[in-house]
Amino acid sequence: MTEKDLRRLSKSDMLELLLRQSKVMRELKEKNAELEEQLKSRKIQLDEAGNIAQAALSLCGVFKAAQNAADMYIENVAVPSDLSNEEPKTDSMDSADNIAKSNNDIKSDISEMLEELKEQMHNEIQSSVKSAVKEALENIISK
Repeated sequence: MTEKDLRRLSKSDMLELLLRQSKVMRELKEKNAELEEQLKSRKIQLDEAGNIAQAALSLCGVFKAAQNAADMYIENVAVPSDLSNEEPKTDSMDSADNIAKSNNDIKSDISEMLEELKEQMHNEIQSSVKSAVKEALENIISK
């Protein structure tokens, strides 16, 4: 409407126009409040997804520490290689060789188990993070 059209309106028409405009304004304010609430909710969901990812990363640190501890254990348990290379001279040397072989077997078993555990945990963490992010995104999209 132009200014000229507005001047031609009667008082009752202007009042009716003003009432319609105030109704539209009220509806827009309500819609704005609703959208702000949805935005706040989505920010919280994204923060939670970030927290899940952070937890997964910290779990990786725990597994690195476990790996380091296992490596230190294996180093402390392993018999020095110069003992295992000597020719056995007595029964005690035969026992030492058997212990060294047994320790080497244990070392390789522990290493294999740690690798399997690391892979399994990595896959579980990856799966958990993916599902959490997927759920957060689905919640965002559905709203």
